[in-house]
Amino acid sequence: MNFQIIALTNNTEELMELEQYWLNILFLNYKDDILNILTNADNSTYGIKMSDESKFKMSLAKKGKSLSESHRLAISEGKKGSLHHLYGKKRDISVTEKQSKSMQNYY
Repeated sequence: MNFQIIALTNNTEELMELEQYWLNILFLNYKDDILNILTNADNSTYGIKMSDESKFKMSLAKKGKSLSESHRLAISEGKKGSLHHLYGKKRDISVTEKQSKSMQNYY
């Protein structure tokens, strides 16, 4: 599957308009195939801060659940080589030293 950037904006209002535009197109073409997705961009949680209680409840809901072997493998494959978010990036020496010093506390 290939993804493309179809729009760029720094304006939140314009972002919501664009999101609603693409949601409308999505639902026109794939209405019967889509489950559990917002139909209205105004109902999104963009910019909303969750309470500590909500975060705690979400954390509890995930506890004790494990990912399937195929899911873990897919995550692993998605982080290898050129797919890794730090691939080809050079770290500043100060960052490397800080990480090294931090890891010394564990060993």
